[in-house]
Amino acid sequence: MNTLISVDAGLDHTCALTKGGKVKCWGLDSFGELGDFGNETKYKPIEVSKLGKKAKAVRVSAFSSHIIDSDGGVRAKGITP
Repeated sequence: MNTLISVDAGLDHTCALTKGGKVKCWGLDSFGELGDFGNETKYKPIEVSKLGKKAKAVRVSAFSSHIIDSDGGVRAKGITP
């Protein structure tokens, strides 16, 4: 089930945390901020790849996405100017 429990938006992209601990992002992907190792705009949500652990929170800034995993580790996708 893909029930969303939180959503955060940056300058040109958005990420959402699902009840199952997955992170899905969509929008402009110029700097890898969607977490799929690509750089193409995505109009539908895609799952952040290679997350490894369940996410507890997601926060988005202008050009990056930050994910806090179940062990309290932080993973950043994209760049932070």
